[in-house]
Amino acid sequence: MIRCLTKIFEHETTWYTKGCLVEDSERYRVLVGKLEGLQCSFCVSTIQNALSKIPGVEEVNVSLAHEEVYVRYDSRVVSKARIEGILEKLGFKLLAGKSGADREELLRAERSRLVKSALISLVVGSLMAYMKLYDAPQQVSIAIGVLAFVNLVVLGGKYLSMSLNALRRGILNQHVLMTATALAGLAGGTLGLLTDPGSFPPGEFYGVTSFVTTYHILGGYAAGYARKKASDAIERLRGLQPLTARVVSGGRIVEKDVASVRPGDLILVRPGERIPLDGVIVDGETSIDESIVTGESMPVDKRPGDRVLAGSINVTGAVVVRVSRPLGESFIARIARHMEEMRGLKPPILQLLDRVLAVYVPMVLAVSLAALAYWVVVPWVLGEGPEVTRAAFASLTVLVMGYPCALGMSVPLSMIRGGQAAALRGILFRSSEAFHVLSSRGTILFDKTGTLTEGRPRVEIVRALDGYSEAEVLRIAACLEVFSNHPLARSIVDEAYERLGIIECRNVGNVVERRGMGVVGTIEGRRALTGRRELVEEEGFTWPGKGLEDPGFRGLTTLFVGFDGRVIGVIGLSDGLRKGAKEAVRELESMGFRVGMLTGDSEAAASRIAGLLGIGFYRAGLLPDGKTSLIRDLQRRGERVVMVGDGINDAPSLTVADIGIAMGTGADITLDAADMVITDSNPYKVAVAVRMARRMYRHTKQNLGIAFSLNGLGVPLASTGLLQPYWAMIAMILSVTMILANTFLRKI
Repeated sequence: MIRCLTKIFEHETTWYTKGCLVEDSERYRVLVGKLEGLQCSFCVSTIQNALSKIPGVEEVNVSLAHEEVYVRYDSRVVSKARIEGILEKLGFKLLAGKSGADREELLRAERSRLVKSALISLVVGSLMAYMKLYDAPQQVSIAIGVLAFVNLVVLGGKYLSMSLNALRRGILNQHVLMTATALAGLAGGTLGLLTDPGSFPPGEFYGVTSFVTTYHILGGYAAGYARKKASDAIERLRGLQPLTARVVSGGRIVEKDVASVRPGDLILVRPGERIPLDGVIVDGETSIDESIVTGESMPVDKRPGDRVLAGSINVTGAVVVRVSRPLGESFIARIARHMEEMRGLKPPILQLLDRVLAVYVPMVLAVSLAALAYWVVVPWVLGEGPEVTRAAFASLTVLVMGYPCALGMSVPLSMIRGGQAAALRGILFRSSEAFHVLSSRGTILFDKTGTLTEGRPRVEIVRALDGYSEAEVLRIAACLEVFSNHPLARSIVDEAYERLGIIECRNVGNVVERRGMGVVGTIEGRRALTGRRELVEEEGFTWPGKGLEDPGFRGLTTLFVGFDGRVIGVIGLSDGLRKGAKEAVRELESMGFRVGMLTGDSEAAASRIAGLLGIGFYRAGLLPDGKTSLIRDLQRRGERVVMVGDGINDAPSLTVADIGIAMGTGADITLDAADMVITDSNPYKVAVAVRMARRMYRHTKQNLGIAFSLNGLGVPLASTGLLQPYWAMIAMILSVTMILANTFLRKI
């Protein structure tokens, strides 16, 4: 794979990079497309092995969960048509450009195939039970054989074709093993009809053929169903974005396709409508329901200067929004892309399973042939004569017990189902390592501002001095700060509105904002100010004799309020805690993680927030390179580090950490650097993500345990020849059914 380096953050001499795909010249081409027919890990290895052997093919990658193939090839050596032809011969069809309706049609066709196959197997099972209970005529066995043949050749015909094409290329996969098992069942049943039905029960052999075919079709349908559900979730998310927008231009309002709207354009959004594109309000005030994209249930008040996200609902007032991103880069579009990336995850446990399955089918076939040879040759050498019946039972039963459908679907289905469940909760896994790391223990570090805190100041304390009341202090401060756009000024005005309802400002004039210091002016003809200590001293306001020293102001941003030449009050502001922050810290610690906090703020501010949250480990005054250095130090000590952040300055830390978690409302650069994205600003979702990752891994290990216990342990038992094929068939059915039930019925 040719990689390019994209600089996502630069601090002094340190560059943090991520890889991206490029075509290095016109000579090399890339074929990317959806595939029909992917069923489990064997399909992936089949495609990779077959295409890798073609001269001119430089790289092959197949995503089972994403149902996509990526092929990079030398166009002077091999053509796109040849690659597509080989895929079709293997039984996999390219579906580039298929819509959700097309995928639904394909799934419907597979469902119809499954229903027909299941009905045939149901009839076969009923006839087998009849033969066990009664002395049935030979015609019943013939009927079972015909039904099994129809099931295999007509309904399972595509798998026969896929196995034949795999064999031509020297590939042994699950389709080959299914075909070998089914054909052995037909051969054994036919042998019983022609020779000795007592030694070779035709119904049991034919039954194996029918049931193996049905469960092979079931495995393909189950995987397709899980992937279809994941695709539906993405389609629903994209469907939240309106198709048109009302563009304000030259005093006129023109309705345009959202794809034609560009950043900088002004759009009008009326009450009750969804926001078409990301942007910033330039006119009007309203409340926005952002629950669809962020999970926040309560509408959020918005005014000029506030950001709005595509897909959210304008609840109360009409607003004019300046578009900040085009359609393809909107919040919804980016989250949808992250969800698509999530579906292609290949965690270490799945990589291990792929390596196991690569030798599993050859091993089962070898054991089957060895069992056949052993029970024919060894008794003959010992002078007892070949035990043909036992040899046939052993060979076929090994094939049935070793049928890898349960193994092949055990991990991918758990990952797909878990990823879908997480996405519905606003948690998007973008890296396979996220599942692995979060399912264990380590250190979780949170950025403070905007992650654990709201990222905007809030009035915490108002202290009145010199005989004034808190209400009067707030009123005077608000009458000056209303002329300022500073975040601290806005917080004071909001607090005054909340406490007083109406702010009475009489004869306010000569207001001047002193940048970085505060605001001065006159109220009712007397000098007034709100600002830092330096401003008070510079303006010559007198200090009261007592009341300024209050331990409650430690760690707060402190502003002094002066009136008529003297200080009459103090206002303490802080960055308020985000909803769910305390609960997140407690929950993560209860799950065995050490929780820490990193910030560029002062020691006093960091200490205060850490105390409120109960965090014992924190570092203050850190620049981005300081955060990355601390993370590397922890990693050198053998700790696994998870970093959670939302700002541009968090991007290096998210990249360096074992797992980077970005809050979805953060900067673009942060989302791109993250291994996991939380689509809202609630830090408690980190704890939810950990719980879900652990459940997914627990379910995955349970599925593997089921598969290995019934398949792996059953093969040696079957090789003894003491186990009749129908018992192996029951064990196979049981293992697949238990895995499907554990995947789809258990809560994640």
